[in-house]
Amino acid sequence: MDLKMLPVYIIIILVLIVLPIVLGRKAGISPLEALFGKQAEGLFGKKKKKEGTASGGDDAKGASGKAGGKKKEEVQKNSSRQELMTAISAFLTYSRRNHYYCIVPGTLMHEDKVASLAAIVVTKGKVLGFNCFGYGGTVTAGFGDDDWTQVLNGEEKKIDSPVVRNRRQKEILDAVLKECGFLNIPTEIYGVFTASGTILKDHKNTHCCTQKAMMEILKGDRFLEDRGLDPAKVGKALEAHVKKKA
Repeated sequence: MDLKMLPVYIIIILVLIVLPIVLGRKAGISPLEALFGKQAEGLFGKKKKKEGTASGGDDAKGASGKAGGKKKEEVQKNSSRQELMTAISAFLTYSRRNHYYCIVPGTLMHEDKVASLAAIVVTKGKVLGFNCFGYGGTVTAGFGDDDWTQVLNGEEKKIDSPVVRNRRQKEILDAVLKECGFLNIPTEIYGVFTASGTILKDHKNTHCCTQKAMMEILKGDRFLEDRGLDPAKVGKALEAHVKKKA
């Protein structure tokens, strides 16, 4: 080794090794970055992951990501117009398949009272009226005629009892049938909740159910019972009392 070049070698070593280490410690960066810039980590190896998350950064998915994060809660909604039309379409299809008579809408007018039914189905054994309710979320029945409650997205509120409304609609339907000369025809009114995902609680014996449950109920034999009624004759007589839109 040329001794004359020794000072030069020492300076080179200081520049290439010692100086980057010193600068890096002061700046809080790696020696490679101090010497070659930010691109050095990408040139000479993988960039070190930051502490805080499994993916290397506090702004990564973290607690809300796929790695054990909390799933975003689904927003609950009241029934849409499309869901109401789907329910009405199901009643029309049911009537057509069984050769029954369906009146849509079933807004029967009697004196100064109106039964705002979404649909009326006349079978060979009885007349069925359907009240459609658009409440979503969780609906809990009240005791007797008490108000019911709805919990939608964590907010609770009281709603009018569907049972009371169904009873009033039945009274009007029975009065119209009597006026048409049809006596002792059995009638039933059902409250149908059309919003998808609606949960009903404590609703046993209330004649209230979801749309899906209603279609299952209609498959029962008791709605296929033949008491000698002419669905078209009774249906057309009722239709004459339907309130027309202005």
